[in-house]
Amino acid sequence: MSRKIIFSLISIVLISGVFVFFLNRKRMPATVNIKKNADSMMKWKAPATADNLKNPFPPSPSVLREGENLYNAYCVSCHGKTGFGDGS
Repeated sequence: MSRKIIFSLISIVLISGVFVFFLNRKRMPATVNIKKNADSMMKWKAPATADNLKNPFPPSPSVLREGENLYNAYCVSCHGKTGFGDGS
């Protein structure tokens, strides 16, 4: 093969490699942003209007049991069994 063809092939491979490197490099900070967002969420506080919310369901054994089932199905993985955000 001529030197011109070899040089062209090497150039294409190098340019492709650099392109892939920078393409993947842009994706990496997303994990850093996720951690940063998670850290900032730990400092999150409910708005003051939440203090005035009332439970629309009167407490009864069946309502409490259903609430516990829903909490265990959808919330416990993040909020923990005690509700303090310690996960499970």
